[in-house]
Amino acid sequence: TMLFSEIRQQVRKQDPFCNSLFQQCGELLGSACASACTLLEPDVLILSGSLLDDRDYWISPFEEQFYANIFPLCQTKLMYSSI
Repeated sequence: TMLFSEIRQQVRKQDPFCNSLFQQCGELLGSACASACTLLEPDVLILSGSLLDDRDYWISPFEEQFYANIFPLCQTKLMYSSI
């Protein structure tokens, strides 16, 4: 089994398997966040934490899934914080 720090190192080296893990993570997170925002209808969804350090590897599939799965009338805005 690989630790997250090892996966992070490998994705930065363009490892295809680890890159696919980040892509899948982004897709699942986007879908889950869309479901939560559809139910709760917050004005803003703020993502923060150390995973944002590697957002280049998962942000695109995250946003694609988020906007594809959120209820069309929901006006939740996405924001990213480094705090």
